[in-house]
Amino acid sequence: MDNINITKVSPSRIKALHYISHKTFVDAFAHLNNPSDLEIFLSDHLTEQSLSEEIDNPESEFYFAEIDGEPIAYFKINTGNAQTELQEAQGLEIERIYVLHGHQGKKIGELLINEIIKIAKLSNKTYIWLGVWEMNLRGIKFYQKNGFVIFDQHQFKVGNDIQTDIMMKLELA
Repeated sequence: MDNINITKVSPSRIKALHYISHKTFVDAFAHLNNPSDLEIFLSDHLTEQSLSEEIDNPESEFYFAEIDGEPIAYFKINTGNAQTELQEAQGLEIERIYVLHGHQGKKIGELLINEIIKIAKLSNKTYIWLGVWEMNLRGIKFYQKNGFVIFDQHQFKVGNDIQTDIMMKLELA
């Protein structure tokens, strides 16, 4: 694997975060969603302003995986009230984890999961949880391979389309 550095995203990197957030979401899901629903979601959730507000939340953190200072992947984690569900003190939510298309299949996702596990353990969390779209079979298999188990489901709205996310959890030893 290339020399990959994982760094916390600062507000000064908002343009890079916006680019990778938008690009990876569109690459992953555009072919499975109505274009107008996708555009509504992007304009509501993945703008520079909305991402800046998320970075400013002390209970949310973004991290880049970078090669030579260029982001190739990112993740967003939430604790406390920033979690989209559960909101238990002992839990940490992975809200987003994405790898640019050209870097997929290189075990970068596993590197990110391992980094999230380290962060969770250092924060004395007892579990990590996430929601993954039921149509994202590759994502579900990835999380299962990394020890996550299905425990529930919830709704996730993309534009006007109400979708079902599979909720998965990893108990930490």
